[in-house]
Amino acid sequence: MTKGWLDSIGEALEKLAAGAARTLKREERALWRGQVAGSSVLDGEGGLIVSAGDRITDATMERAEAAGKLQALRAAVAARHLGSLRRATDAALDREGERREEHNLGSVEAYARARRVVGQTAGVDVTDNAGTILVPVGTQITEETVRRVRGAGQLAALIYAARATASTAAPEQRGAQEPPAVERRTVPLVTPPEE
Repeated sequence: MTKGWLDSIGEALEKLAAGAARTLKREERALWRGQVAGSSVLDGEGGLIVSAGDRITDATMERAEAAGKLQALRAAVAARHLGSLRRATDAALDREGERREEHNLGSVEAYARARRVVGQTAGVDVTDNAGTILVPVGTQITEETVRRVRGAGQLAALIYAARATASTAAPEQRGAQEPPAVERRTVPLVTPPEE
C-alpha cells in the first residue's frame, strides 16, 4: 500500500514538472518570438538557422532547439540589444561632449570679459554658491582674482561687482583709480527676499 501511494505521488510530481517545463518553454518562446537577431546563427553542419537582422519565429526556435543552438539564438538577440544600447550610449556621450564644449566656450568668453575689469574695484561682495566671500567689496581686481573667481564659476558676479563700482561712484570720480569707499551690498540675485 505504501509503495502504491509513493508511486502515485511520484507520478503526480513528474506530471507537475512536465507541465512546468512546457509552460516555461511556451513563455520563453513568447519572449523571444518577434525579436530581431543581431548576428547569424548556424547549426552544427553550417546550415543557417537565422540571419542577422531577421525576426525570430517559432520555426526559427524549433530549428535552433533541434540543433542544440537555443543559447546561441538567445545570444544573437542579446547582441542586437547590446548594439542598440551601445549606439544610444555613444549618442549620449556625443551630446555630452557638445554640451561640455559649449560650456567651455562660454567660460572662455566670460573669462575674456572678466579680464577687462582687471584694475577696477569690486563694488559689491562676490560670493560663491555657498555664500563664502571670494572678493570683498572695495578690493582691486587682479589677474589672480579673476582666476580664483573663475574656478568658483562666478565670473558673471565679478563683472557685475566691477560695474557696480562704476555706477555707484560720484560722476567726478568715475574712471578714477581709487573710488570712494562703498557700503557693502550683495548681488541682487543672491539676496534673500525681505519679509
